[in-house]
Parts: sequence; structure tokens; C-alpha cells
Amino acid sequence: MRFVGLSIVAVLLLARPVGAQAEHVVVVLLDDVGVNKVVSYNDPEAWRTPTLDAMAAGGVRFTKAYANPTCSPSRAAMLTGRYGSRTGVDTGLPTYHPDTEPEGDFVPAATHPWLAQRLSAAGVRSYLVGKWHLNHVLQPLYHQDPIAKGFVRWRGHLSNFTDSQDEGYYHWQKQAADPLGWTETTSVTYATVDSVTEGLLALQASAGRRSLVWLALNAPHAPWDDMPPAGTFTLQGGTQTSAKRYEYMLESADTLLGQLRSYYASALPADAAATTWIVMGDNGTPAAANQSQPPHQHKGTVYEGGVHVPLIVCGAAVVAPGRTSDHLVHGVDLWATVQELLDVPVGPRPIVDSLSFAGVLGNPAAPAARSAVYVRHGSPNGPGPKDWLEHGAHDGRWWLLERTGVSPAFELFDLQADPQQLSNLWPPDPGLEQVAVDQLQAVIDASSGP
Repeated sequence: MRFVGLSIVAVLLLARPVGAQAEHVVVVLLDDVGVNKVVSYNDPEAWRTPTLDAMAAGGVRFTKAYANPTCSPSRAAMLTGRYGSRTGVDTGLPTYHPDTEPEGDFVPAATHPWLAQRLSAAGVRSYLVGKWHLNHVLQPLYHQDPIAKGFVRWRGHLSNFTDSQDEGYYHWQKQAADPLGWTETTSVTYATVDSVTEGLLALQASAGRRSLVWLALNAPHAPWDDMPPAGTFTLQGGTQTSAKRYEYMLESADTLLGQLRSYYASALPADAAATTWIVMGDNGTPAAANQSQPPHQHKGTVYEGGVHVPLIVCGAAVVAPGRTSDHLVHGVDLWATVQELLDVPVGPRPIVDSLSFAGVLGNPAAPAARSAVYVRHGSPNGPGPKDWLEHGAHDGRWWLLERTGVSPAFELFDLQADPQQLSNLWPPDPGLEQVAVDQLQAVIDASSGP
């Protein structure tokens, strides 16, 4: 297959001498992708994801990985190691109209233990490519926010592409920032091609030194009006629905990711051999792209369909590839995991919620780092009080959901008997249900404080 968008860059890289041994981590964030959209997770709804499936076959596929229900809360947790109760990020940060949004003036503080800042202090360079979504354009120096948070270079887009901004995947505002300044241009390159190209350039720049490349794709987030580049997806027959266009965008991203990995391995084999790849969804699949899920199971909800995401790790840190792990993992755990993989000592530990799952990669028999996951979604952003808040804890079997400002106030589910969360067991029966509620309530209480 002809490579779309990277051929010139690839020629330049192939002319480079092979880099020295290095340790790298590449985090690939898929936007709005739940477990029902990746073939290796065995959901009949999934379309075509051969690159992700090959990475799972050669790495570790986590079956119980979770994130928050929407973009900004997940990204803030991943990059600070803290839940939204500590960062104040509980819903999507507005981009262009903060004067009409109750969250408009809020941005997570620079004093949080941002991952890129901690890596930089240890001599590790961090590159951001793609979507940021943690501030907005009416804030001073918004282009430099990723740099202020520790990244040495950012190439991408501030948030989502929306029709109201006259933007799409072939026409969008591209920000380029580093410590020396920033530029903004209108890009007409398909956004996923641009991000993958910039990802390859970041890998080139980091050759021979420890690095993190945070590759946050906009795809397959809406809008779904534009078809991806020919040759990167497989056209389906019948009416071209939003669900199909979503699948085209995901397949295209999968294709381009595979080509990135192939070029990287050819151009910089020593660096590629010392690289660990982490692929994760930032939240569940949106309702318009779901085809077989129950109607309450989608992005923006605290049910399984809103927070259960794919997590695939392959590369240098995986000693026994081809495994499936049922260890509970939360997106917040990327913070501690990336540091451990890059041999960055945590030192005096700040107040964080992150638990590393790196040990599972190196030792299949390693015990689970956490016994429960905590998810939350609320508004407005900031320290509170919240107009509404939905949050819950899950121990692998039992789900306890608690709400304020939203009904019902409590829900309890047994995923072993009711995986689609159709039957609310609240109030709990004495015995096993009550024991589970007590334990999960303790998790919620400990996780929801400042």
C-alpha cells in the first residue's frame, strides 16, 4: 500500500545513521474509542483495526482498562496522575466561548505534578503531537500551555474540530509551539496524516535519548463529514451513516499508525527496539457511532460504555508478548507507568492517584496494582461546588454509581450477572452486595476529596 503523507519524511529518516540505544515511550491516544471498536476485543461491532490487533498479539491487551467519560477529564488525569477531584477538570474544557461557559476561565494549575515536567527534570524530553484540550484560545498564551506544562515541542490542534468553527479534518488551525515561541497556520492536510507525520518527526528528534512522544489523535472524534485519504480505509456499501464514517476514520488512523511504526523500525532500528508503545482510548464510543450497545452505554456516561476503553502495550517493556491481562487499570495510571518505564524516580511522592502497571508488562505473574477504579464526570470545572456530579467505583465485578444533582442517586450493578448494566440492584441486599457497597463507597470517598 502506498504510504499517505509520510514519504518525504521517511526518505529523510532513512538517510540518517542508526541512532544509539535509547529508551522511548510512545503513548497513542485514540479519541472516542471504546472496547467495542477494536477487533481484538472480540466485539462483533468492531470493523477493521489490523495494526492495533497486531500490537495486541505482540504485546499485552488489558481487558479491564478505564478512563473518564469525556476528553478533558481523561487527559488531565493521565498527565497529572490525579483525579478530577484534585485537578478540577470534570468535563470538557471550552475552546472558543469561555464567556458563555461556566468553566470558561478555568485551566488546571501548573503546580500539579505534570508528567512532562517531571520527565524534563530527569533529563527526558517530551513531545506533544495532536490534540491538547486542556485550555482555550481566549486565555493568554494559550499556544504555550503545553510548553508551560513541560513539553519541549507541540504540533497539533487545541481541541476538537467543530462545524461552528468552520473546521474539519482537511481544514483546521494548527498550532506549533516550543520554548522560543509559537505559530498558528491553517492546515489543509488531513489531520491524522499530519499528526502521524509529526509523530515521526518527534521520534527522529528524540533518537538516541530518553523521550516520551504523546501522540493524541483527533480521530475518530466527530465531525464525520470528511472521508479519510483513499487507500487508508475500506469503503462499505449501503448508506454512509455516521457510524460507518466513524469506522472509516478509525481504520484510517489504524493504517497510518501501522505505517508510522514500520517507517520508524526501518529508519531507526535501535531506537525502535528500545521503544514501548501504549495505545489507549480516552473515553467510550459516542452514541452516534454505537451499533450494538444498549442506548445508555456511550461516551459521556459513567456506565461501562462510557468509560471501558482499550489499552494495548507492546515493545521493549513487554517480556512475554501475546498476553491478555484482566488487571484493573485507569488512565490516571499512565502517569506512574511512563515514569517507571523511563526509569524516572518518583522521589518524594506528591499527592497522586496513579499506580504503575509496568510490573505486569515485565512479569505476567505480578499482582494487580489496584483493587478498584474510580471514574467521575461533573460540572462546572474548578474546585466546586458542582451543579451535578456522577462518579463511581468498580472492583472488576461490582459497579457502584453515586450522583448529586442527577437521578438516580445510586446504582449498583453486578457485571458478572449483568454485563450491560440493565438491572439496578440498589438498595443492596444484606451480605455480598452490602459488603461490595461498603468497600466501593470507601473508594469513592477517598477518591473524591480535594
